[in-house]
Amino acid sequence: MPLDRTQKLQSLLNQLTPTISLSADLLMKVDQALTHVSAGRSKNFERLEFLGDAVLRLAATEFIDHHYPN
Repeated sequence: MPLDRTQKLQSLLNQLTPTISLSADLLMKVDQALTHVSAGRSKNFERLEFLGDAVLRLAATEFIDHHYPN
């Protein structure tokens, strides 16, 4: 991973959770999670993105059904 990308990820993680221990492995996982499939990398989380979208649709449906029954 390029040094500037590493520094940006470290800065982001320090802002979100300043007490977390930043290892090289964690930075690689965060980099993978934040990389879209269109970037052409072999590893991506497209299947998890699909699952997350389904969970959001379910939560929205439950909310609407509960708050607006008619």
